Amino acid sequence: MVIKKRQILWDWTNSSGAGNPGVPGKLDQVGFGANSPVASLINWNAWVPPELKGRVPFRPMVRELASASGNDWSIIQNNNFPIILFFNEPERHGISPEKARDIWLKQMVPLRKNKGRKLGSPAVASDDNGRKWIEKFMSLIPNDKPDYLCLHYYSTNADEAIKYITNMHNKWNKIPVMVTEIACIDRNYQNVVKFTAKVCNWMDKQSWIAEYGLFDFQRKVADDFVSPAAQLMDANGNFTELGKKYCHEQPMKGPDGKVLLVAEAGEEEAAAVGVQSLAVEEQPEEEVAAASAAADDAETDAQLIEPLTNEEGEETATAENGTEEEPTMGIMAISQDAQKALNLHNNKRKGKNLKALTWDDKLAQNATAYAKVLAQKGKLEHSPGSSRPNQGENLAAGTGSLNLEKSAKMWLDEEKNYHGEKIPDGNFGSYGHYTQCMWKSTTKVGMGSAKGSNGWTYVVGRYSPWQLYWTEAVLIIMRLLLMLRLGYLLETGFHTVRSLLR
Repeated sequence: MVIKKRQILWDWTNSSGAGNPGVPGKLDQVGFGANSPVASLINWNAWVPPELKGRVPFRPMVRELASASGNDWSIIQNNNFPIILFFNEPERHGISPEKARDIWLKQMVPLRKNKGRKLGSPAVASDDNGRKWIEKFMSLIPNDKPDYLCLHYYSTNADEAIKYITNMHNKWNKIPVMVTEIACIDRNYQNVVKFTAKVCNWMDKQSWIAEYGLFDFQRKVADDFVSPAAQLMDANGNFTELGKKYCHEQPMKGPDGKVLLVAEAGEEEAAAVGVQSLAVEEQPEEEVAAASAAADDAETDAQLIEPLTNEEGEETATAENGTEEEPTMGIMAISQDAQKALNLHNNKRKGKNLKALTWDDKLAQNATAYAKVLAQKGKLEHSPGSSRPNQGENLAAGTGSLNLEKSAKMWLDEEKNYHGEKIPDGNFGSYGHYTQCMWKSTTKVGMGSAKGSNGWTYVVGRYSPWQLYWTEAVLIIMRLLLMLRLGYLLETGFHTVRSLLR
């Protein structure tokens, strides 16, 4: 299924005008249509480029103070644009939050109330000045928030981009996001492609990101800050390889030609942790995606809400080869691949003085069954929490030689992203697989895999008991206290307690 979120940031000099023939015909390289990931076009102005020809919606912008009056404002008032964007990096153009508030309330909000338009917030730079500006602006309009939080981000680090966008989204009561400018500023083309593929694939998968625009389609490098290696159009108006990838390739491939996919948690998991659970993993040998989430069911055992380390420091038996001799259970002998995956888990847990996990045949059978479901669907998505009571779930998918061992390694490699924060605080999506593998009270694991007709291998890991988030534990306790107050537990007994946790 094509995900339509990508904006074409079409520099206004590409359109024909007085003394400027432009390159309007070059817009045809986008290849608009049902199979295109392109959703809209922006030119930082109120007027519609004639060459657009209605092929996708146009997003007009009140770019600066002058745009709030005269011909630009007349265009916006007298057309049926469904979404209108407001101010482009106002903190860098001498527009105060107070001045922006006045125009917002007097001119923009009536467009929403009277004409049903949706409004994008001012898009600030991601530096300290930009963040302070938008924080002040949002505090000045408590009852008239924008429909979309518009963001800009430029850097060399894709993980930092993901973290920034996620944090900004969480800051303002989950307002949907439009990333109206984003680009890698690295001067190395391979690094630019890597950044772009990772970030675009991640944004494609986030339900709360409405649209995003890669900067930008113009015939010259905008300034010294922007990287020449990130140009989407050459001096003649022809799309660069990066420009073609952005317009036509979904998911986007990295510099090695391998797809970097991002998987997100289902709605139940997302609601539980407050953000989409996600992970981006890069493997040189195959195309890989991963996701992590916890089940909806949990025991209200106090030991579940614990740090990862074991203060008691129990010792684990070691085999002659120097690796842990892993405990298993059940009646089936596990495969060599499964044993290696189990060893990876327990070697990592031993380093934190955590008890070793045992391999559970039933968990492995259930994991394999769900892996077959994913292989049939050809899509990486979490199973409903109700189908796996008291079980956590890690997912992976990839081409090539992906197996249980490599999937476990991928999840555990997220250790570098976890710094002891209270789960699920911070960028949970970047460390959630790791904490599931390392959860102190988890005692059993089972994994399974299946190969789909699309050539992808799907891997499922199941953990019991699952990692219970602090926020969820508080909610469960509050529900218990409420029922105690009402006297329900006295009437229905222990089974009522159990039903709250399912």
